[in-house]
Parts: sequence; C-alpha cells; structure tokens
Amino acid sequence: MAAATTESKGGEGMVRSLSLIVLLHSAVAEGARVELSLDPNPVQAGARTTLEVKVHHEKGGPVTVEDLRSGTFTNLGSAGRFNSTRWSITNGRREVVQQTVLRYQLRAPDTPGKKRIGPVDVVADGRRWRGPAITVNVRSLEGLSEQPEGEPLFLHLEVSPRDPVVGQQFTVRTFLYHLYRQVEVHKYSEVTHPEGKDVWWEELNLPKGGRAVIEEVAGQQYVRRLIGRWAGFAEAPGVLKLGGSKAVIEVIKEDGFFRRSEAVELRSAPLTLQVNSLPQGMTRQQVGRYEVEAELDPPALKLGDAAQLTIRVTGAGDLAAFPMQAPPLPKALRAFNAQRQVDRWRESELVGGTLTWTLPVQATRSGAFQIDAFSVRWFDPEIGQIREETLGPFQLEASGSDAESQGDTRDRIGPAVSTSSVKPIGGLREQVGAPVWARGPLLPSIATLLAILSLLPRRSKIETEEANSALTRLERALQRLAGGEPIRGLTRQELLRHLSQRLSESEIERLDAALAELDRLTFGGQTVAQEEAEALLASWLESLG
Repeated sequence: MAAATTESKGGEGMVRSLSLIVLLHSAVAEGARVELSLDPNPVQAGARTTLEVKVHHEKGGPVTVEDLRSGTFTNLGSAGRFNSTRWSITNGRREVVQQTVLRYQLRAPDTPGKKRIGPVDVVADGRRWRGPAITVNVRSLEGLSEQPEGEPLFLHLEVSPRDPVVGQQFTVRTFLYHLYRQVEVHKYSEVTHPEGKDVWWEELNLPKGGRAVIEEVAGQQYVRRLIGRWAGFAEAPGVLKLGGSKAVIEVIKEDGFFRRSEAVELRSAPLTLQVNSLPQGMTRQQVGRYEVEAELDPPALKLGDAAQLTIRVTGAGDLAAFPMQAPPLPKALRAFNAQRQVDRWRESELVGGTLTWTLPVQATRSGAFQIDAFSVRWFDPEIGQIREETLGPFQLEASGSDAESQGDTRDRIGPAVSTSSVKPIGGLREQVGAPVWARGPLLPSIATLLAILSLLPRRSKIETEEANSALTRLERALQRLAGGEPIRGLTRQELLRHLSQRLSESEIERLDAALAELDRLTFGGQTVAQEEAEALLASWLESLG
C-alpha cells in the first residue's frame, strides 16, 4: 500500500514536471522578443539620433510602446513604424513570426558622458513585455576630431584663411563623408553654418557640376561631397570660436526585402580662428581687394542741368557697407543726394562685385569750375597694406545766363537757393525751374493760349494729368501745403522755412525729422524702405491739407 502510494506520488510528480516543461515551452514559443538599437551610437551632444524598437511576436495584433524610458534624451516623436511577416518550416512544422519595428527621433543631451535608454515596455499579443536597456556614449563637440576615424558618416569643415583680419572674408566649406559602398546617401538638407559671436555670414552658391570624390581616411575609403559653403566676416579681433556645422542626412537602409530612408542629424567639430586687428584708422567696412575709378559726365553743360560724378569700386569685399563720402565742392557747385548700387557676383566663392556711387552736381552760376582731387582709402588683406587711390581733379563748365537758370521769381519759394552743401530732401532730387516755354516775353501769349484751351474739357483734363504725372505723391502733398507753388529744387531748410507759415512748430519738427530719415534711406540705397517712408509721409501731409 505504501509502495503504491509512493508510486502514485512519483507518477504525479512526473506529470507535474512534464506539465511545467510544456508550459515553459509554450511561453517561449508564444512569447515576444524586444530588441533595442540606436543609430548613430555614439552620438554627438545635442544631435538627433534614431531609436529603433524591434518586436518579434507570433500574433498579428497591435503593438504599442507603453514606456520608452528615454532618460536624458528628448523624445521628438515617432519616426514611423513597419510590419513584416516571416515564416519557416522546422521539423515539418511551420512557424510564423511577426515583426513590428517602431522608430523614434531623439535628441541627445548637451552634456557628454555615458547615458542610458530603457528598458522599454511594449504591449504585444495582448501582453506586456520588457526589452533590454542600452548604453549610449554622448560625445562632446570639443572632444571631436576634425575627421573622426571609423565613423560611417560624418561632417568635416574646412576654412580658409584661418587668420583673417577684421572685416576680411573667410570661407567655410562643409563636406559630407560616408563609407564607400557601405553607406548610401539619399539626400541632405538643413545644412547650417557654424555659430559664433561677432561674426556675420553670407551663404555662397555651390559650384555647378560639383562631383563627389573618393578619399582615403584612416585606411578606409570614403565618399567626399561638398554640401555647404559660407562667407564669414569677423567684426572684432581675437580668438573666434565657432560651433560645428549641422546637417540632416537621409541614408538608405535595407530591412529584409525593403529599402527605406532614415534621417540622421550630424554635427561637425568646432573651429577656432585667430582674427587679427586692422591698422590704426581703418574700419572693417574698408577691408577688401578693390580697384577704384571715377569720372565726371558730362564735363560741359548748360546752367541748370546736372552732371554725374560717378565712382566705381570693383572687387572682393563687403561692398554694401563700403563708406563713400562726397568730395569737397567749390562754392558755385552744389550736390544732390548720392545714389548707391551694388551689382554682386553670382557664381563666385568671394563676396564682391561692383559698387557704383553717383553724385549729381549742379552749378549755380555760369563759368568753369574744378572739383579738386580727392582720395579713397581701404585696407587690402591680400598684401596686408592700406591702399589709397587719388581721383581727379575734375573740370566742369556751365554755360548760359543766370536768368535762364532761375526763371521767373514766382517759380521759387522763399529766399534764393543756398549754395551751401546742404542736401535736398530725399525723393526731390531734380532741380526744375520754370519750363522753357514759360520763360521770356512769350509768357503772356502762352498763358492766353492755355486759357483758350482750357475751355475744352478733354484738353483741360489731359493738361492736368500731364502736369500732375510729373510730380510724385509726396511732391504733390508738399506743393499743396505750399499753396500750389513749385517746391522742386528747394533744400530741406528752405522748404521748412516756407512751410513754417502754414504749419505749427510741432508739425514742423515732425516733418524735419521725417525728411531727415528719408534722406538717410535715400543715401543708403534702401529703395523699398524709402518708398514706404515716402508713402507714409505723403499720407500724413495730405491729412494736414
């Protein structure tokens, strides 16, 4: 009886053991497996990376991530999910395995060191599963070499020159390196220039027809491709530290039978430049490799007409900021607002072109005049010296009588035109006296003829439209405030003195400030801003009328 009982207990124990084995086999067969990977790893501080959660399961139900546990990494959101089915026959038994891949974009922390991601909790086949954790090496930018060894994909910066002077262009080129025949690049985007203090940038076009080349780095073959080019201009001397350039690279990866693109954010190593100071008396706006020429056209004219003193500066440099100043003029000559125009080089790797600076000059009386020679100075970084170009002297001859130039005194407002160097208001640059047909003894006859023509409505309308079309909106508003008398050719002070009889003191002060700002915009060549300012000023003047 005892033996039977023992045998019975032994049989029961065997059954329990077999049941446990079957249960364990069932759990393994039906269980889900979670894998975790990060690309790239190691990752640069502050750069983006892709976390891939791969879940192998038997049932085709939904798969979700319950807890990512990204730690110090910032989760930027989902980067897509993919499903695939794989089956195999083992010992006559068909096995079906479902695979779900979930990807997340993460941003690495700014502090370097070894960081932890995971463990990740997922729900698959109606149950909760936990995957492993991974350790990520976050590298500091300062610790990066200019050409990392063994990396399948990296950015490299080249700069020339490394010791510019203040205001001199230095060119930064961003190159993408990827392993030859191992990494396939689909495209690149969001390429940025390095960041730094006291420096401004201008993006340069990439050369047309640029091709990738094969280059050996640390015993491995890489494909080298230029993906960005910038011109930098330092504004202060000293050590200039530049952060790395960044770019988003899409690479092609294969996942079984499928090819997919995956975005990877890269950042290059930082740069350090030594910026040298300029000689005494030079500013950063005067730095460049220039050639300067000038001309006065025409050298002879009728009294009342204007000649153009044109200075052209051609070469490499920040021409938009190159300072130009009107030369001293004799008392019998007056200058109007100068015009600036910069025609830039388009396909060059140097910032530059041609600056055309034009100064209208007008004689206030007949005679021969001389504009004395003057000089233009700049610093040439190529030779490391200050250069100076002497321009002139220029001869100007004005012929005609003063009466013909000034016309009838009723065509002018206030006192005689000042011969000082005060510039007229912006937008009123043309000196226009009485028309030729309104001068001399023919005036009464012409006036009578116009009175007769005014009886015809259509002719009157045409004459009015033609007269108004010669004036801008601002000029019409000023002329209306001046009682309808001509205002062209007046300096700002002359115009304000006359309008002081019609406007209050505060309105005169406001008008003076507005005209001064308009002069600044006109002199600076800011055409769009000048037009907007003229429209606003005209609107205000119309409200006063």
